[in-house]
Amino acid sequence: MSLIGKKGYAAKSGIYPVFSPRSEKLAFSPCSEKEVMENRASSRLQRSLYPEVRRVACEFHEGMLNLRGRVSSFYLKQVAQTAVLEMDGVDEINNLLEVVTPLDRP
Repeated sequence: MSLIGKKGYAAKSGIYPVFSPRSEKLAFSPCSEKEVMENRASSRLQRSLYPEVRRVACEFHEGMLNLRGRVSSFYLKQVAQTAVLEMDGVDEINNLLEVVTPLDRP
């Protein structure tokens, strides 16, 4: 029986698939849902072409994903939000990114 693709299995068992870069295989690890969701969101942000978006921090709690950090424009704030918009398990995104322009910096 394959556990990959079985919706709800991880939530019931507390066992989540984790990619191991060392062995280049998918392994199962007793990670929390919080860690898995934060890793998934971070992975999506890491694919961005914008370095500022790749530095955005993610926090997940009970269906809500919080994005934290600083970006230099409202466009990049929206790019970060769009990157995580269609994630399974995320009911709400709280975009707490602060837009700081060069004029705002001391």
